[in-house]
Formats: sequence, structure tokens, C-alpha cells
Amino acid sequence: MSGLAEGNLELSEEEEPPSRPTLRHVGIPTRRIRTPDNLEVVREVIEPELVQTEPEHRKRIGQEVNPQLDYQPGKFFWQETGRPKNVRRDQRALPPLIAPAPERLAEGSLAAPGLLAQLLVGKYRDHLPFYRQEQLSWQRHGVLIARQQMVQWTAQSVRLLLGISGRLKRDLQGRPYVQVEETPVRYQDPDLQGRCGHGFLWTALASRRRALYISQRRAGTTAAHHQSGS
Repeated sequence: MSGLAEGNLELSEEEEPPSRPTLRHVGIPTRRIRTPDNLEVVREVIEPELVQTEPEHRKRIGQEVNPQLDYQPGKFFWQETGRPKNVRRDQRALPPLIAPAPERLAEGSLAAPGLLAQLLVGKYRDHLPFYRQEQLSWQRHGVLIARQQMVQWTAQSVRLLLGISGRLKRDLQGRPYVQVEETPVRYQDPDLQGRCGHGFLWTALASRRRALYISQRRAGTTAAHHQSGS
């Protein structure tokens, strides 16, 4: 997914509903993310602990602002984190103090965790392809997130979730009793011209812990292979 080419998305005239508020670009040269000018902004300010303990000795000289596009059921909003720069009033030669930037799921990503969770739930739980999620966010909220951008954010999220799935798999491998079941599935493969590939979705369950993996084989050795960790 991460190898997909980035590109701009153009909407046809009939796709754009009338009386849509003016859209703004969000600090990026492409049109992959656009939001209404009046979209709600939730602001948070974080200060270093040293500044909080002696505010009378500090002077604010500026502020770094880190925006992220977030989502709660029924609405989009901007989550802005402000990090003021402060210097000592009596020692101006010292470098300014500023709180470290909050961690993000992906470096430089504009997507907040709530929005990433919504994309994953829509794609894999509600079975909404990205072009449908793109249409729904535009038609209902006036927020345009191009499907190319959704693909990149999903790929970044999946890489982080691999650690969780790996931990679940290792936990199952240590169980004395594991239930295993396979379900036939068809999948698209660019190497198979004119037809879909045929594989199996394996489910392993033990003490309410579950792991999923896909294999092209149905033989019992497949389950043994995954459970052994080899």
C-alpha cells in the first residue's frame, strides 16, 4: 500500500453539493486534504514543568502549533496543540524552553488517532471502500480526504498494529490447547491474470485470545507451522 503513487483528486461538478463552505488547504501542496474554514478547532496548550513551577520568571516569546485532523462519531474537528516558547526574564541568553511535541502514530501525519480508528473501522468492520468513505466525508461534513491519503494512513496504522498481532500470536503459541479453524477466501493477485487466487483464513482461539492469518494451503501442517512460530 505504501508504494502507491501519490496524486491529486479531482471531483466532478455533480459530486459537489451546492452552498458548500469555502475550503482551505492545510499546509500541503496537494489537494488530498481540505476542510471548511469554519471547522471546529479544539485547542490544547502544554507547558514544560519548569515553566509551570516558576511562571513569574518566564516570558513567552512565541508558540509552536501542531494541528491534527480528528474525528468523533458525527463530526470532524481540528485538534491543535500549542507549545509556547519561554525564556527567563533575567537570563535572555539562555535558549528558550518549549515542551516536546506530542507523539504521533506516524511522523508528520495530520491524522489524529480518532480519525485513523474511524478509517480502519469503516474499511475492515463496515466494509466501506476508501472511495465511499471519501464521498461520505465530503457529502456529510464538507471534509475532503482523498483515497490516496487514506491508503497511506492505513498502511502506517497497519505497521503499528503488527506489533499487537505478533504479541497475540506469541501468546497463543504458549497455550497448551488451541482451537484452529480455516475459512476459504478468494483474493486478488496481480500475478494471476483473469482470475482470483484461492486461500484460507485461519483462526486460532485459546482462552478468549484470537489470532488470524492467511495461507494458500489448507493442510494441517499450516496450522502447526504458525503455532510453532517457525
